[in-house]
Amino acid sequence: MDRFNTNLESMLVMSIADDADEALNAAGELLHRARPLVSAGEILSYEALSDYVPAPASQRRTAEFLKNLDLNTVEADFRTAAADIGFRPAAFSDFYRRLAELKRLAAEPEYITTSTMRDGGLDTLLRRFYTRHSDGRHIVMTYLHPKRGGHPSTWYQDVSDALGIDDNRYVMTSARQVGYELRDIVYRDFELITAIVFLGVVACLFVSFRGSPLRVTVSLLPLLAGIFWMTAVMMLSGLKFNYINVIVLPAIIGIGIDSAIHIIHRYDEEGRIRPIVEYTGRALMMTSLTTMVGFGSLAVSRYRG
Repeated sequence: MDRFNTNLESMLVMSIADDADEALNAAGELLHRARPLVSAGEILSYEALSDYVPAPASQRRTAEFLKNLDLNTVEADFRTAAADIGFRPAAFSDFYRRLAELKRLAAEPEYITTSTMRDGGLDTLLRRFYTRHSDGRHIVMTYLHPKRGGHPSTWYQDVSDALGIDDNRYVMTSARQVGYELRDIVYRDFELITAIVFLGVVACLFVSFRGSPLRVTVSLLPLLAGIFWMTAVMMLSGLKFNYINVIVLPAIIGIGIDSAIHIIHRYDEEGRIRPIVEYTGRALMMTSLTTMVGFGSLAVSRYRG
């Protein structure tokens, strides 16, 4: 990447319109806005259809410029100057031929379109930058390569704002953007889900213990202690919650509350500690160990999430 001054990551900006010319013009406008970001180093480089075919609006401006040129006078002045210097006219035959073609195009412009590209055998190149959606809209794709290094989600929003991305004509996406969006959705959802699960567990405890705040609090203490130790060990070992492993929080609340419920119910029945430890405690120790083995086996997995 350093040798060729490029980046394997890319952002895709789709210019969307009802006809091909409008989509190509929108892509041309986008590129005009992107060039200052390239100069500033915010965007490393770009790939666009306009590298090969100017936007229709640009072609029309060029055609209008050619119409206003007096190419006959240009040719006459050139022939006179060449003769005065002593050049042979035959040496410029190719130039005169191209000038005659330019005169013809100035009088009757021939614009390069997606159809002329396809007919000219450039269909493979065209497919990389242009497609037509099933709803009939035309889409021209521009590839922007971000500057090297990490890109926080706010960076993509800043680039989007600088490019003037709006929902009417443009859509910008990238693999990293999709990852950030999925992460935000998961975090937001699991914060809500964890709160719902915890409140649901507390409500069930109040029903089970017939509204006794003391029994509800005591049954929650082992769960809260377990969550505290889990987060403490994660902090000490440098582990962090991410949008893959955060799913464990609602599961821990649902699974971790069971033992305390059984202990308190058995205490209500027996009124003594010994049978609780001897019978219920033994069963709970076994179920807790099997659960630990089941989840703990993931620690040796190669799946880092």
